Amino acid sequence: MNRQYRVLIVLAFLYPGMIHAAPAANVKSSVNRIDNSAKVREQLILPYAFSTDTMGVNLGVGAMLSGYYQDQMTLGLTGFTGDVSSGIGGGVWNFMLPKTDRFF
Repeated sequence: MNRQYRVLIVLAFLYPGMIHAAPAANVKSSVNRIDNSAKVREQLILPYAFSTDTMGVNLGVGAMLSGYYQDQMTLGLTGFTGDVSSGIGGGVWNFMLPKTDRFF
């Protein structure tokens, strides 16, 4: 058996989706968008751990709030602590200054 055929057989077993990857020729798709005036609020709490040579093992938690004060604004806060280190950090993204239309 040729080497090319062996490579194709191996690839067919490793990536079976490649065999049927061709899109249908007669498919037409469209997206109908509906504006949703309801406020979308998102929140996320994410615990994490990391280790470095100088800081040792650290445990922390991060949080994110989006859509609370302004629809596009996101607040983030994180804090971590370990044996020899600790820290906190935060930020505000996409905050539009009051009485302005496009000044973030």
